[in-house]
Amino acid sequence: MKKLIYGQNIMWVDLGIKVPACVTTNGKLKFIGNGRQNKVIRRKFKVERKQLGKLKKLKAIKKTNNKENRIMQDKDNKYSKEIIKFAK
Repeated sequence: MKKLIYGQNIMWVDLGIKVPACVTTNGKLKFIGNGRQNKVIRRKFKVERKQLGKLKKLKAIKKTNNKENRIMQDKDNKYSKEIIKFAK
C-alpha cells in the first residue's frame, strides 16, 4: 500500500446537533450550519405529517417525507461544500 503525503496541515471536523459541523485547522475555528434551523424544518414537517395522518392521506405523507429528506440532504451538501472551501 502506497502512502501519499500532500502536506503537513491537519484538519479536524466535529459533527454535532446544535452546530452541524465545527471545523478547525492551524488554529482557525469555523462553525458551519445552524442546528436550530434544522430543528425548525423537522418540526414543521412532523406537524404536517401528523395532520395528513389524521386525514388518512398516506401518499401525501410519503411526499412530505421525501421533501424533508431532500431539503436536509441539500443542507448537508452545502455544509460539506463549506468545509471543503474552508480546507482550501
